[in-house]
Amino acid sequence: LVDMADADDGDCALSGPPPKFGRHLASSDKETRDKAVKAVTRYLKNAHDITALELFKVWKALFYCMWHSDKRAVQADLAERLTGLIHVMPPASQPLFVQVFWGTMSREWHGIDRLRLDKFYMLMRLALGHMLQALCDSGLDLATVQQFAAVMRDGPLSPRAPRGIHFFLVDNYLGALRKTLPDGTAGETWAALVEPFFQLMGQVEEGHLLRRVTEQVVVPLLHANSPTDTSAGAEREEGEEGEEEAGLSALPYLLPELSDRLFDLASDPSTREENRSHLYNLQRTAEGLAGAAADKGGAKADAAAVSWVADKPARRRAGTAQTKPARVGSAVQAQAPAALTQPASQAAETQEALRGMISKAVRNAERKAPEPAPAAEGQRLKRAKRPAAPGEAEAVDASESTLHHAAAGKARKTSAQAEIGATAAAGVKASSKAASRAARTADHEADQAETAEKKKRPRREAGAEATAARARSTRRSAK
Repeated sequence: LVDMADADDGDCALSGPPPKFGRHLASSDKETRDKAVKAVTRYLKNAHDITALELFKVWKALFYCMWHSDKRAVQADLAERLTGLIHVMPPASQPLFVQVFWGTMSREWHGIDRLRLDKFYMLMRLALGHMLQALCDSGLDLATVQQFAAVMRDGPLSPRAPRGIHFFLVDNYLGALRKTLPDGTAGETWAALVEPFFQLMGQVEEGHLLRRVTEQVVVPLLHANSPTDTSAGAEREEGEEGEEEAGLSALPYLLPELSDRLFDLASDPSTREENRSHLYNLQRTAEGLAGAAADKGGAKADAAAVSWVADKPARRRAGTAQTKPARVGSAVQAQAPAALTQPASQAAETQEALRGMISKAVRNAERKAPEPAPAAEGQRLKRAKRPAAPGEAEAVDASESTLHHAAAGKARKTSAQAEIGATAAAGVKASSKAASRAARTADHEADQAETAEKKKRPRREAGAEATAARARSTRRSAK
């Protein structure tokens, strides 16, 4: 280990099995830990073919190296050295480094006590910054960015990850992006980097975590470049104490993309029903802000935003309307997205089924709606105040008589149906009561018979003994 720590970079090629760093990294002696960290740095610099299992072993040892470190300055220096290891690794192994780091933190999270929690928060904060810096050093290629986002989505931002890591990333992720990404970064890069949070919003079960993601990630993106920002509000924000540091990159204009993404997420069948209405509300807010920006026509409302608003009717006709669809029933919601991807014959059948469901729902709504009796009565009084034309009175009376008979017939039909239902329910209830009463009676009779049998048994036994005694006495007398 000492030879490896003191060797030159060229003498550190991987050969044979990987060295064992665990015992030295977890040592209680600081000098031993420092030499082990230096040896790990030289080892990872040439780790072109390192496997996930080997890197997991290394990071478990590094985790306990951080565990044993004391004093704030020592902890900060060690955290900086450990998280900076991503820059010495080959570019092809950096995504694996990100995956293994967050996997190790998720696995060991519940074993961290409250006295050591702050230094591991510092470790994760520095690691997030170095990971984003390595991403920027790679040129922010869209494929690399999407690979990083996929690792975050399946790792620390998956629903099964610890809630403490969720809250940490929700509170620090957007600020780390603004500190790291340069000005002028493409909007699609920003959208890809924040995509894991939208996946989390669709699947998370805790309402407070959903609200935290909305407040810390979605709302800043919605209102960053909205046309509703006033100069007074900007001056007030600039005067507030503790304002964000200088040098942060501005948030991009993503209102159209956010509106489309929120609608797709809210209409996705895999989204939890408890989160759906919240996502639709956010989508309507994004759509309203995008429309206002397009109407204002400033620098923030570019040609893409104007065309997005202009194409809204076409998107509605295509089945991707940006408003919440009417909930006729769960079957309608399940079949509506499928009608867009089925063949022509199946799509026609599905559309016919949907049309039937919607017609049935409309009929039910009309049946429950109150009859407009006051309006009809007002019209009749208005007609009574003016002189009737020849034959008008007879026509009006005939029309009212027809409406009256139709309403009476509908009322009689409804009453008859209700009476039949009540009778059937009463019959079922009466039969169930009779059956219950018969069962209780049978149980009572069985209990009485058993009690009587227990009372008769001693008397029968005594009578049998007396008869046997008399028989014995008769036999003795005969002898």
